[in-house]
Amino acid sequence: MSEEEHLIQMFIALNDPNIQDLSEITSQILEFLDNPESIFLLLQISSSHNDRRVRHAAMVFSRKYLMSISKQVSLKVSEPSLEAGQLEYLLPLKEGLLNMLIEEPEIALKISICDIIESYAEIIISISTWPEISHFAMNLIQDPNQTLIALHLLLRIYMTISEDEKKAFFLPYAELSLNSLLSE
Repeated sequence: MSEEEHLIQMFIALNDPNIQDLSEITSQILEFLDNPESIFLLLQISSSHNDRRVRHAAMVFSRKYLMSISKQVSLKVSEPSLEAGQLEYLLPLKEGLLNMLIEEPEIALKISICDIIESYAEIIISISTWPEISHFAMNLIQDPNQTLIALHLLLRIYMTISEDEKKAFFLPYAELSLNSLLSE
């Protein structure tokens, strides 16, 4: 059994209401997260598996992985625990995460992806830049079918962006509010 198949089996087991060894399965998944390459497999499963429960479990653990790095990055101010070079392997995920958000058919899972993007953005902005995220969110908010997701994404990334970009973020909120008031 491949690593991917084993991980999927564990995610399926996590969703089984009759599961007896939940802590054992969770421990195995957390052990898997010790491998820096794990994020790539988790996001692959998150974006491509046909079972929404498996995709959601993979998203939960993707965020957990990224949050642990994000916490280390935020501690970097007081004591350097991670150097930028140690995190560069995460840079290629930028485009894939944004595509994943667009491609996901289920709203609840889109929200989970926004949460992953928030944790990812905290890391990336500490070592690099991600100007595309602002443009992506602005374009997304223009799509009436994506407005709620765009607002959630804006909320999630708001604290990770520069002060100059924050000012630009208020414009779509103002336009959205004004249009909403005028349409009533």
